[in-house]
Amino acid sequence: MAKKLTATVVGGGVSGMTAALILARFGHEVTLVERSPVLGLTVRGFSRDGVYFDTGLHRTGGLGENGPFTQYLKFLGLGDLPVVWYEEDAFETVRFGNQGRDIALPVGYEATKQRLHSLFPDEKQGIDAYLDAVRRVYNSAPFIHEATDIRAAFAEEDAYDTFEGFVNSRVRDPILRAVFSAYSMLLGYSPKEVSFLQHARVMASAIDSAATFAGGGAALADGFARRLEEAGVRIITGNGVSRVNFSSGGSIEGVTLDSGDMFDADTVIYTGHPYYLLNIVHDGVFAPVFTRYLRTPAETPSAYMLFGVSDKPLFPNNGCNLFYCRDTDFSSVFSPAHNPLEGPFHITTRPGTGLPRGKRMIEAAGEGYAVTAIMAGSFASYLRWKDTRSGERGPRYAEFKAEKLDEFREALYVACPETASVRFLDGATPLTFRDYTHSPSGSVYGRKHTLMQHNPQPATRVPGLWLAGQSIVAPGVLGAVISAFLTCGFIVGAEELHAELNR
Repeated sequence: MAKKLTATVVGGGVSGMTAALILARFGHEVTLVERSPVLGLTVRGFSRDGVYFDTGLHRTGGLGENGPFTQYLKFLGLGDLPVVWYEEDAFETVRFGNQGRDIALPVGYEATKQRLHSLFPDEKQGIDAYLDAVRRVYNSAPFIHEATDIRAAFAEEDAYDTFEGFVNSRVRDPILRAVFSAYSMLLGYSPKEVSFLQHARVMASAIDSAATFAGGGAALADGFARRLEEAGVRIITGNGVSRVNFSSGGSIEGVTLDSGDMFDADTVIYTGHPYYLLNIVHDGVFAPVFTRYLRTPAETPSAYMLFGVSDKPLFPNNGCNLFYCRDTDFSSVFSPAHNPLEGPFHITTRPGTGLPRGKRMIEAAGEGYAVTAIMAGSFASYLRWKDTRSGERGPRYAEFKAEKLDEFREALYVACPETASVRFLDGATPLTFRDYTHSPSGSVYGRKHTLMQHNPQPATRVPGLWLAGQSIVAPGVLGAVISAFLTCGFIVGAEELHAELNR
């Protein structure tokens, strides 16, 4: 009788939970290990005064009837999660403060084309060229549609110019350029740095559909946890992996946990931040150049967040979400000299007491709205507390945090007077992000994906040791899911996985 394949997945975030379910479906005996007390910590959100706030999942694309996220969820046994849709006519508004102009964006390619044609009639050719290219890239991306050559996910990265170069060669109007550039916030890096290819993968998902889950990120995390138990995955929380164990020949043998417990494994998938991978392998496993490469990445920015409640929708005529941009120069936003209090800001609103299935976002609110605002922030201001734990930082940190959040609140009101109706209840700093995202500098999206930085690929030089997560392929929840499918495609076979996915 053949020995059953064994696998340990390190990290119980979205990518780790996805990978565990895939491997279990293909016959592996899977152990999922998460150092935090619960699975899916970053996306679970929290409640204050009876109001639920999302943290790592505010909205997502790809949830249309035949959308890629929908297909992934069905494959994983999560196709029954109730979905709530943002307003189709204006799910997002981009506001340019210095120009005094709001651009409301609809859902869908054709609706977006028509809206932008009406607002920028002299730019029809450039609009069509941009949107057609976004759709073409999206439709050919591995594990988004029918493409099965997983090597192409990495080899094609240099196929296009920078995003800024691509758009500027086709569009002249600075406001229209800035509308497209606003989604750099969803990537965490400058339009000068990112390839058009990487931008298109994220932008296309945003255009395709705009939705969230009725129970927010907590519903997604709970759904994953339920399916993992049903699939027979051994789940270990509150106990991290301290060491990956190797045979004398250099192959994977298993893992040792913080508790001292040991588990055999033929395969280990590490889904945490690549920086910390070196903490769980012994010296000499990787070449010195790769070790330096893991230790010195260019990171996406960290952030500040505010959480509040309002008894009325903030933007009743412009949808539920707002990008505030002081002006049209997005490249300067990512300069170290930029003052984050000048924006950009992103504000999301959603009903705070649940989202009934089948309801549109604005229809669903019965007793007020949960309001979340986010702006970029630097971890450098928090270095004095880098070795501290949450709840043990003392009054000086509490005072500093309150001061920074007050500054954010005041800047937000100046930029968006609609926030005067919001009663703010809590907030987060870059140190909070460090604690919850487990990235060394509190980066929102992990490592940057730029033309100048090639991130680790799923396969390492160690047989049986694999990588997944948003630092590997793409940012966000959908990026984390896609990464798990790509990595598992190497392990179980890309064609076999695609056949199951498309069955």
